[in-house]
Amino acid sequence: MKKIIELDVYQELAMKTSKDFGSKEKQLEYAILSLCGEAGELANLLKKKVYHNKKNIEKDNFIDEASDVLWYLSCIMNALGIKLSDLATFNIEKLSKRYKDGKYTEKHYSK
Repeated sequence: MKKIIELDVYQELAMKTSKDFGSKEKQLEYAILSLCGEAGELANLLKKKVYHNKKNIEKDNFIDEASDVLWYLSCIMNALGIKLSDLATFNIEKLSKRYKDGKYTEKHYSK
């Protein structure tokens, strides 16, 4: 499987903007809690668009929040000593085992 190396470049650049917490454990705690907050902000955009009929929520708003999710995910993986490319490769390999025909179908949903 081809490794997605561009993610490692992103992770390296992103970590230059990460606070030094003095320990990987503290970095991990902070990043996981922050990821939850950012994921909530991303979900809140969808809630406002769907349930509050906010038509002015643009694609850029979703990009802004999703990029924060990516940044904190990068921090988590860094604290664990895991490259984003390894995470992405693991996920694709896992999905290829789950979806042997290479794509999601309704038969997978009914499990």
